Amino acid sequence: MKYSERFALKQWLFDYPKDWSYDTILVELQQGHNEYVHDRITACDIAEDLTLDQLAEIIEETREAFENAIANMKEGQTHE
Repeated sequence: MKYSERFALKQWLFDYPKDWSYDTILVELQQGHNEYVHDRITACDIAEDLTLDQLAEIIEETREAFENAIANMKEGQTHE
Protein backbone atom coordinates (compact mmCIF):
# COMPACT_ATOMS: atom_id res chain seq x y z
CA MET A 1 0.00 0.00 0.00
CA LYS A 2 1.29 3.45 -0.89
CA TYR A 3 1.90 6.09 1.81
CA SER A 4 -0.89 8.25 0.40
CA GLU A 5 -3.35 5.36 0.58
CA ARG A 6 -2.37 4.47 4.15
CA PHE A 7 -2.59 8.14 5.14
CA ALA A 8 -6.09 8.51 3.68
CA LEU A 9 -7.35 5.36 5.37
CA LYS A 10 -5.92 6.40 8.75
CA GLN A 11 -7.62 9.79 8.48
CA TRP A 12 -11.10 8.29 8.18
CA LEU A 13 -11.03 4.74 9.55
CA PHE A 14 -10.43 3.32 13.01
CA ASP A 15 -10.08 -0.22 11.78
CA TYR A 16 -10.03 -2.28 8.60
CA PRO A 17 -8.57 -5.66 7.62
CA LYS A 18 -4.83 -5.03 7.35
CA ASP A 19 -4.47 -7.73 4.70
CA TRP A 20 -6.88 -5.93 2.35
CA SER A 21 -5.56 -3.62 -0.35
CA TYR A 22 -6.60 0.01 -0.60
CA ASP A 23 -8.67 -0.81 -3.67
CA THR A 24 -10.42 -3.68 -1.90
CA ILE A 25 -11.36 -1.42 0.99
CA LEU A 26 -12.78 1.21 -1.36
CA VAL A 27 -14.78 -1.39 -3.30
CA GLU A 28 -16.18 -2.80 -0.06
CA LEU A 29 -17.25 0.69 1.02
CA GLN A 30 -18.68 1.60 -2.39
CA GLN A 31 -20.78 -1.54 -2.38
CA GLY A 32 -22.37 -0.32 0.85
CA HIS A 33 -24.27 2.38 -1.07
CA ASN A 34 -26.54 4.04 1.48
CA GLU A 35 -25.53 1.91 4.45
CA TYR A 36 -23.69 3.40 7.40
CA VAL A 37 -22.00 0.31 8.89
CA HIS A 38 -19.65 -2.33 7.49
CA ASP A 39 -19.00 -5.51 9.43
CA ARG A 40 -15.19 -5.38 8.94
CA ILE A 41 -14.48 -1.66 8.48
CA THR A 42 -14.96 0.91 11.26
CA ALA A 43 -15.14 4.61 10.45
CA CYS A 44 -13.79 7.31 12.77
CA ASP A 45 -16.34 9.16 14.88
CA ILE A 46 -16.17 12.23 12.64
CA ALA A 47 -17.27 10.09 9.68
CA GLU A 48 -20.01 8.12 11.39
CA ASP A 49 -22.78 10.14 9.73
CA LEU A 50 -21.46 9.42 6.23
CA THR A 51 -22.80 6.57 4.14
CA LEU A 52 -20.21 3.99 3.15
CA ASP A 53 -20.05 5.20 -0.45
CA GLN A 54 -19.62 8.80 0.77
CA LEU A 55 -16.84 7.58 3.03
CA ALA A 56 -15.12 5.86 0.07
CA GLU A 57 -15.33 9.11 -1.90
CA ILE A 58 -13.83 11.24 0.86
CA ILE A 59 -11.04 8.70 1.45
CA GLU A 60 -10.16 8.85 -2.25
CA GLU A 61 -10.24 12.67 -2.19
CA THR A 62 -7.89 12.63 0.82
CA ARG A 63 -5.47 10.31 -1.01
CA GLU A 64 -5.49 12.58 -4.06
CA ALA A 65 -4.91 15.70 -1.94
CA PHE A 66 -1.99 14.01 -0.16
CA GLU A 67 -0.39 12.99 -3.47
CA ASN A 68 -0.88 16.48 -4.93
CA ALA A 69 0.68 18.10 -1.86
CA ILE A 70 3.72 15.83 -2.04
CA ALA A 71 4.10 16.44 -5.78
CA ASN A 72 3.94 20.21 -5.20
CA MET A 73 6.54 19.99 -2.44
CA LYS A 74 8.87 18.03 -4.71
CA GLU A 75 8.47 20.71 -7.36
CA GLY A 76 9.16 23.45 -4.81
CA GLN A 77 5.64 24.81 -4.90
CA THR A 78 4.31 25.55 -1.44
CA HIS A 79 1.07 27.13 -2.66
CA GLU A 80 -0.67 28.17 -5.85
